[in-house]
Amino acid sequence: FLLVIGHLAGLVGGLLGRESYIGFFYLVGLIGGFSCLLGSIIALVRRYTVPEVKAMSQTDDYVVHFFLIGIISLALYQVVMHRIFGVAYTASAWFASLWQFAPQPELMVSASFTTKLHVLLALTFFAYFPFTKLAHLWTYPVNFFVRPNISMRTSKYRFQRRSELDGRSDKSWL
Repeated sequence: FLLVIGHLAGLVGGLLGRESYIGFFYLVGLIGGFSCLLGSIIALVRRYTVPEVKAMSQTDDYVVHFFLIGIISLALYQVVMHRIFGVAYTASAWFASLWQFAPQPELMVSASFTTKLHVLLALTFFAYFPFTKLAHLWTYPVNFFVRPNISMRTSKYRFQRRSELDGRSDKSWL
């Protein structure tokens, strides 16, 4: 959410020419970027090392993490190494032209190669997004808060009392 808010502030600030919005974009993007990069790396490592997660993972899950790590790494490289965050003035006009259904690719000519690659990876990821488990991000889990608790039991322990199941780590269902 920090990244979305930061990008919105950068786009609006770039369109309006407000330097304070760009500064906010820089700060929030930096904090959100490092948090998201760290979280995605931890989740990817967890997918490889935890057997339960690895068993439930599909190729799409790994591809999503590699996309996120690539997109965020490019953005953080620009910001930290080259201090390129004023590109919002260029990218915001180009992005606004996309929403007006009158794309003006010439507005991105002055952007660096890293910025163009960041945008290309992000747009490719957004095209790939609906075909992954991340599509569930757009559905609010209303029933989650009112549904009864689910009791997961294996057939191996179906005749034991509930108190005997406490503290047991049965992974036979994998």
